[in-house]
Amino acid sequence: MKYSTLLLTDPFMALGVMGGAIMSHLTVLGIVVQDDGGLLFALALTVAVCSLVTLVLHRRQIPFVGNYFPAPEKTGN
Repeated sequence: MKYSTLLLTDPFMALGVMGGAIMSHLTVLGIVVQDDGGLLFALALTVAVCSLVTLVLHRRQIPFVGNYFPAPEKTGN
């Protein structure tokens, strides 16, 4: 199945936003904000990891990056 490269902008945007959230938690806010027990920080990490996994799974469909990951050769039995 061929996916549109436009669909792959979502993981990049999510990774950028969560990167900002993680950095602000580490530098300004602190991990625990308003007695949430670090829940928002953990959710930001979870979204960032899921975005990275999505990008790795679809790396061949990302323009410019996909050129470095050629399709595996099919072998017939």
